[in-house]
Amino acid sequence: MQISYIITINPIIEFRYLNALVHSLNMQSSSDFDVIFYNQINTSEEEIFNQLEVKPRFPYKFYSVEKEMFFNNYPVWDLYGFHQFLLDNDLVGDYFMSLHMEEFLDFDYTEKAAAVLEKNGFDILLGNLSRIWSHYDGVADIIKTKNPDEFDQYLRRTGYKNANHWCFTTKNMVFTRNWRRIKRNFRLRQIFGGSRQVKPTAEGFFRLPNYAAEDLVFMSKKFAHKYRWFDAPVKMYFSDIHINWSLEEVVKSITDFPVYFNQAKIYHLDHRRYYYHVADDGFGRELLAYETDSKILQALQAALIQKYEKGLTPQETRAILRGKYEAEGYQNIDFEFHSNNVREALAAEEKAT
Repeated sequence: MQISYIITINPIIEFRYLNALVHSLNMQSSSDFDVIFYNQINTSEEEIFNQLEVKPRFPYKFYSVEKEMFFNNYPVWDLYGFHQFLLDNDLVGDYFMSLHMEEFLDFDYTEKAAAVLEKNGFDILLGNLSRIWSHYDGVADIIKTKNPDEFDQYLRRTGYKNANHWCFTTKNMVFTRNWRRIKRNFRLRQIFGGSRQVKPTAEGFFRLPNYAAEDLVFMSKKFAHKYRWFDAPVKMYFSDIHINWSLEEVVKSITDFPVYFNQAKIYHLDHRRYYYHVADDGFGRELLAYETDSKILQALQAALIQKYEKGLTPQETRAILRGKYEAEGYQNIDFEFHSNNVREALAAEEKAT
């Protein structure tokens, strides 16, 4: 069985973050995987890999956002469309997962996840993303490890091996006054059996009654094709492909969900956040000159017009954009097209029988 990791290289996070991810993939105990890079930087493949301290030793393919979709060196990207392109051209393995460049894997992650998927045949398996409260400098020495054992010992020695699940958004509940966040983390801890981690089991997975904890996703190629999971009727600009909370009942109606992998981890590092679509004036002014029939981009353009007319801050511009999404129902696009595609697939299946 083959797994494909689809890795987004974005223009906001420091490029060196990619070293830890590439190194962790070099350390994998299984070679039954490949990598597909989705480059959102206005830089060539050769230039990118020349900057890396660690070179890939695994098979990979490399694709970039089209040059015409860059505005002042920042892109308008469509991750749904890219996934559909990969599926249409049979470029992914039996299962695939979308990763960000600020994440990296346990050395035995692929081997153990593949064993669970092969034995149980899940359509969707949530990946056990865990949060490290450190920027890249805190793990930079990991690329000095020379083999999987050294790599694993580094994570144990630093304590990163015990990282909490991604859903816990507070490092220490004692030192926060955000009571809403405290209550949510307390509820999640109860759901996780009194822990802030996904504890390993012999089966390699566990189920929750509800989709309480967002996570990375393994998805089977067959499932993605059957339900046209990424075949959106419009370009889903700036939309990540984690499973939307509103789709819980839809997904439950067609497959075993939510199921969480628990025998190894993917680690997420802290990083810079810069919302260039509302903060970068060069991007904004160039985008305003772009003619489009995309409701998503039109909503962004409308918010940017107000920004420049009224001298709004990026935070105020984001608030207007969110309001536009809510007022026009744009945030429902993801739910609606998935629901429609599922209904059509089930109807076709029933007709065929």
